[in-house]
Amino acid sequence: MQHREHTVVSAAVDGRERLYIAHDESPVVTEMVATEPGRFEQPPGGPYTMAVVIDVPEPGRLTYAWWWAAAGEAPVEQSRADVRLT
Repeated sequence: MQHREHTVVSAAVDGRERLYIAHDESPVVTEMVATEPGRFEQPPGGPYTMAVVIDVPEPGRLTYAWWWAAAGEAPVEQSRADVRLT
């Protein structure tokens, strides 16, 4: 298996959604904050600049993309899942 991940989306008291991600590449749970609908960015401070972009381009289809770069650089899309409900 190349990658294992568990993600939870949650509303926060400040009105901004949060994305919490546990995955094999990190020893801690990563918190990301919604910066616009469907885009979640990790607050500054880690070794990478990271974002996750979630979209529902049509009913029954979901895309989930990981974006990252070295700290201080603009993240770019590195991997994407494109799944369909069958």
